[in-house]
Amino acid sequence: MTKEIMNTIYNTLNAVEFKDKPAVMEALEKELHRNDRVKAEKEAAYTAAKPAVLEALRIAEKPATVAEIFAECEKGLPAGFTKNQVGYGLTHYWTDSVVKIEGKVNTYQLKEGV
Repeated sequence: MTKEIMNTIYNTLNAVEFKDKPAVMEALEKELHRNDRVKAEKEAAYTAAKPAVLEALRIAEKPATVAEIFAECEKGLPAGFTKNQVGYGLTHYWTDSVVKIEGKVNTYQLKEGV
């Protein structure tokens, strides 16, 4: 069941009175927000990693691969932050600052003015 459907059910049930409403609403609320903590932790990790990754790109003389970027900034990343997470961040979280150059092996560089 999608979160959108769960929200629709929650809003519909919230508008009517029925037996055990508090318990049902609490269970739905819990289910709707069960991943909020994990999502917030992931976003915090990507936010914390961004300065180190962007600094590695500033230092690079030319567009760099994910492996090269990771090797340059690994010590400045949050504990447990992986090379795959750097790659994901480059393509999903930091697109406002990074240009992807497609090729056999994709490379990345800072956008002008960053």
